[in-house]
Amino acid sequence: MQVVILNNDKKFLDQIRNEIYQIDPLIEVVVYNDATKFLEDFELFLDYSIFIVDILFYNENGIELAKKINNQINGAQIIFVSNYVNVISEIYETKHCYFIYKPSLEKYLFKALKRAINNIRESKNNILINCRGKKIVISLSEIIYFERDLRRTIIHLNNTQYYTYDKFQSFLDLVPDNFFECHRSFIVNFNEVREHQRNRFILKNNVVIPISRSHEKQAKDAFENYLMYSQ
Repeated sequence: MQVVILNNDKKFLDQIRNEIYQIDPLIEVVVYNDATKFLEDFELFLDYSIFIVDILFYNENGIELAKKINNQINGAQIIFVSNYVNVISEIYETKHCYFIYKPSLEKYLFKALKRAINNIRESKNNILINCRGKKIVISLSEIIYFERDLRRTIIHLNNTQYYTYDKFQSFLDLVPDNFFECHRSFIVNFNEVREHQRNRFILKNNVVIPISRSHEKQAKDAFENYLMYSQ
């Protein structure tokens, strides 16, 4: 997960970055204390999903900055922070998911991140695959896991399977972070996992998905991270 923090108060930047790392050390954090510099670098962040924006920048209005993010990044999750509660009405001119009063940062940051992550997961609803000369839409909530079978990818649902020659790795760009590649031949939906062991996931339907040795630590960290934000 990647988060951009936009705030011109260096002390607060350090505080919020430390708070995020305490919540989840796997989050990649990028900080800007200059809105002009951020706008110059804007194209670097088109794949980022969460932006923590101070409403009052010294050289840019945070609300106007949020509007630019909304216009350029579909589904961007914006968390506003401010010392001033009298600006709350103005944030409704933007698409945002949370407002945090700065003195309450420690209390509400996790809740804000959790809402942003859940919004991202819910926004990715379907994938489109090529199957036997047809294009088929599949709901992500129905997918249990992906399996690589030589050049084919098998998409396992509760009551059926779809076979496609769409590249296995391409699906990683289409699914939210509750899907995880635990093996070069398997992408598992954490929503369907009943039990995690060091070298395998046991699914709710009792299917066993192997975890390769090279993915063991990542799988453990990713599954714990998933559970933390899903509770």
